[in-house]
Amino acid sequence: MTDSRADRRLRAAKIIAVAAAAYFFAQGPGIAQSRAPVSLIPQPIEKEESVPGKRQGQTEPSRIFRSIPGTGDSSVRVRGLGAVDTDAVGLSGRNSIGLSTEMWRGTSRAVAERLLTAMPERLASAAAQDLARSLLLVAAEPPASARGDISLVKLRVEKLIALGAAEDAEQLLRAVSARSVPKNLIEPAVRVRLLTSDFAGACHAVEAADSGFVSEFGQKALIFCQLLNQEFSEAVLGLELLREQNLAQDVTFFELSNAIISGAVPTAEQLAAPGQASALNLALIRAAGGRVPAWFAEADAPSLLKAVAITSDADREIRLVAARRAAQWGALSPVEMADVYAGLGISADEVATVLLEPDTVSAGLRLAVMYLAADSQDIAVARAEVLREMWRLAAEQQEWRLAARLTAAQLRHVRPAPAFTWFASDAIAASLAAGEFEQALDWFRVAASRSGFDKEADDALTALWPALRMAAGRGTPARTAGVQTRVFDQTGRRSVSTITRATNSTTVRNSRLPWDDRRLAEWIAIQEADGAVGVATVATVLALFDALGEQVSEAFWLRAELAEPLSTAFPPLDVWVGLLRAAEAGNVAETALYALLAVGEDEVSQLHPVAIHTIVRAMRRVGLSETARAFALEVALTTAP
Repeated sequence: MTDSRADRRLRAAKIIAVAAAAYFFAQGPGIAQSRAPVSLIPQPIEKEESVPGKRQGQTEPSRIFRSIPGTGDSSVRVRGLGAVDTDAVGLSGRNSIGLSTEMWRGTSRAVAERLLTAMPERLASAAAQDLARSLLLVAAEPPASARGDISLVKLRVEKLIALGAAEDAEQLLRAVSARSVPKNLIEPAVRVRLLTSDFAGACHAVEAADSGFVSEFGQKALIFCQLLNQEFSEAVLGLELLREQNLAQDVTFFELSNAIISGAVPTAEQLAAPGQASALNLALIRAAGGRVPAWFAEADAPSLLKAVAITSDADREIRLVAARRAAQWGALSPVEMADVYAGLGISADEVATVLLEPDTVSAGLRLAVMYLAADSQDIAVARAEVLREMWRLAAEQQEWRLAARLTAAQLRHVRPAPAFTWFASDAIAASLAAGEFEQALDWFRVAASRSGFDKEADDALTALWPALRMAAGRGTPARTAGVQTRVFDQTGRRSVSTITRATNSTTVRNSRLPWDDRRLAEWIAIQEADGAVGVATVATVLALFDALGEQVSEAFWLRAELAEPLSTAFPPLDVWVGLLRAAEAGNVAETALYALLAVGEDEVSQLHPVAIHTIVRAMRRVGLSETARAFALEVALTTAP
């Protein structure tokens, strides 16, 4: 059989290393290498030891809490691990969406382990992304039972990495111990630091594994650090051990290792054939001085996509593809995505060319250019025109929500004014998608003040009423004969007495948002004009209102009685039943995890209305009302034109 290129390179590298190795081993065991490769045959697992330590040089704004089991109290900040269960460690004792130190109450350890393991790792819903991260980061008393076979803190770190939140995972690791990495967390720590380009930190964690590694990843990580330290003879022996144990399928790893040993920079041709896209191979490419190949941007791992997007060792188009995909999964924030665009070296001439002929470039470059063009505008009208065109083009690529979040900061520079009524409905929708609810209501007031002058603009505004209502919240409206009487004039003007009685931001928002059955009827009439699609939209929105606790007239339900759902995706039966039971029992974390499983990895628009109704109602039942409303708003915005 003909030798592969990897075999030939490895044989050459071995020849180079043999002389040094012969002298090394001839000196006897006295100077035998202390970091020699070890067999991958599983060794007896040592009992995990807690590592004492305290936070040093903390600069992040979040506080570190370790909830004390049995008390449900996170107000005491515990510096050392001591007798405190590391599974209780987190970055805060509670957060704004309703999770607290007692969120696992009522849930068994076995159920917690199973649901955390099954948690989706690619969430398209922004509300689901926020819920997942919060659930993994909050400090909470672990499920009450005998200690399980799985370390919950390790599982949380691994899930944060998978979700694309490598920085959060690193903070959680620091919360466990600021001095050193516990043995069971070494491999996750290495992955995190490789993804964040902290190669020195990764190798420091590798050095902490005094007893060596038994996993394939651990052995490869050791070889990577040996290559960085130019310990080529040890690296060659490690590569040979992997080959002897039939772990040489990752050709990319062997090719790159051989390139570093021989001092050759890997060429584009050598890396052209798709291989294993991993954090370790990405680090090897960068260490070898190569360029990241295009197939890395096709990976399904959000954290890896983010690492590719922010590296300068990849071509522009590869970074653009990776950035868009990472942002869609929530791994790349709008600020980080803007930084990627700013660092691509796109010239003003190229911006002008793309704006004139947008169909001649990729969707990723077009999105970047439109963003840079809007950012460079000093005149509000020009900025508004570019933003509107950017949103339109993004909608054609099913990336409107991404574009809306990306441009939230730019939209703030366009002040709501009567002169921008042509732009108002687009600005309202984009503001809602970005979570800028006050800004959306300001634009609504401007648009409503001009109602009656342009029917098309009026219809566009009416189409957004349900989403605005969901964003504003229910409040405490007065009722007359069972019908909500929120009949305010569309200018948003309120009497002084009403404004002074407002007690919170939700009430203030409600006071500026006209909403009653008449306006709901107008919205339904517009939807019904679209035929079966519109009637299905009506059914979905009414289901959302009902799940959020809004009172919907029986007459409106009857108008949607024969609606055929536009989407038929439904959670598996075990997830469906588990969600209902967890919510009925009031188990907060368990309900949140079942909700994430029910949402899944697809777009929220793919879910059946009944599934959406159950998810929203279940979250509200256990106190996750803000997440429920955010999720409902996402669905509502997918139904708006």
